[in-house]
Amino acid sequence: MNKAIYLHSNGSLIIKPEIVYQNDPSYFSSPYVMKVWYITDKFTKEDWIMMLVDALGQGALPSEVKEVGINIGHLTNEDIDDIYRANK
Repeated sequence: MNKAIYLHSNGSLIIKPEIVYQNDPSYFSSPYVMKVWYITDKFTKEDWIMMLVDALGQGALPSEVKEVGINIGHLTNEDIDDIYRANK
């Protein structure tokens, strides 16, 4: 299932299914939306890592990166540690 993950100005990573935004081009037009990533079923482990490195660099909270990486991206704790190291 396709989805979008956006970085909220408070550092949260918020996941929205495609059905929520597909017919509303301005759905993510808000001063609270810092960045949006569109996720497809074809996302690889490397895609998740690159997206989360970017999210962390853009201001996502480390706890949010870990939660999304492990629970949605199916990454390991070692992968998350690599993401943290990439942003130092």
